[in-house]
Amino acid sequence: MSVYNPATFFGIHVSSSPFSLMYSEITVATGQLKKYYQPRKSHRTVSVNLQGTKLPLYGAGASFAVLDSVEDGVPMKLVFEVKSKGHVVGKLVKSTLRRRISCSLDIDSRKTKPIKFKHDSCAYE
Repeated sequence: MSVYNPATFFGIHVSSSPFSLMYSEITVATGQLKKYYQPRKSHRTVSVNLQGTKLPLYGAGASFAVLDSVEDGVPMKLVFEVKSKGHVVGKLVKSTLRRRISCSLDIDSRKTKPIKFKHDSCAYE
């Protein structure tokens, strides 16, 4: 994820809600973005590792093998919320922004490269 702070006078504190990778309303993996401070007029690219172990799929596991072999992969959805807070005038004036992001993707077990999202595959609220 690429984050840009265009502000000329203040830096921002960036954090997020847990990242959730979902299959058919079931969370199969989660991850967390580490909080950090981003200086003014700067770009930063951050990554998040998602991990899921021993998750009950309630009967949905059998459809993974079928979808993976027949289609281009298993349809998943990545959902998270990014929060940024800037202290404009010391601690007196705060500017806060929250953005909920939802991205659709297909995970193919035959591919081992990192997944890169296209801008139009995500919805920003």
